[in-house]
Amino acid sequence: MFISIDVGATHIRIAGTKSLEKSALDFLTKVDALDSYEEDLENIADALKHIENVEAIAVGMPGRLNGEKTQSLTFNLKTWFGRNLKADFEKKFGCKVVLENDAALAAMGEGMYGNGKNKNFIFIIWGTGVGGARVEHKDGKVIYFPLEPGHDFVINGDGRVGSCGHVEDLESYAGGRSIEMHYGKTADKLLEEEWNEVISYFSKGIKMILRTYHSNLIIFGGGVAMKQQDKVRRIESEVQQEFPSVKFTTSAL
Repeated sequence: MFISIDVGATHIRIAGTKSLEKSALDFLTKVDALDSYEEDLENIADALKHIENVEAIAVGMPGRLNGEKTQSLTFNLKTWFGRNLKADFEKKFGCKVVLENDAALAAMGEGMYGNGKNKNFIFIIWGTGVGGARVEHKDGKVIYFPLEPGHDFVINGDGRVGSCGHVEDLESYAGGRSIEMHYGKTADKLLEEEWNEVISYFSKGIKMILRTYHSNLIIFGGGVAMKQQDKVRRIESEVQQEFPSVKFTTSAL
């Protein structure tokens, strides 16, 4: 069995497949992210205790990894920061473990099996935070280029501090946790005038991304995007005022 673990700030999703030649999953589950590294690791192990013959595990982490891709350098999960995840997971599960940015893994999946198949695109994860990657198809292979759109693009707004501690970056204005911090409610509870503000800031961020990395397709994934697809369409309309050829869609996966 091949296992994929998507480590988020709210939930840790765990999937398994018996074959790497198909996109269908043989099981899917999730556990709460407690931001207690030892407890989180034990909860993952408990969720996998019924699985025999785990051949390899891929772990998708939000934010940056160190150069060797053994440690997470994100503050979304503070107790995970700087821990040797690769060594700990390999010791715990007795198999090969690969760490990668979560948005890059999601983008690769979308490029292989989803709405980005045989297309070049920018993938944006809009959930607790804002992540992303660029994907290109070359010589029959899916090639990804990690981005940090939530942190690398500064909006120059009202000096807002985001949930990650950064100031005026895209995630500070549009990330799910930052929205909750600023408005005192989750994204699905926002009033129309509050959504207008979030959409305006997100549109500015997407335009900055497109000025740096040209693309005619942007695919959105993540909890906020999938639950608020009408808002994605509104962001598309605003962005098309400057980039009329760009099309938005949401993840097929």
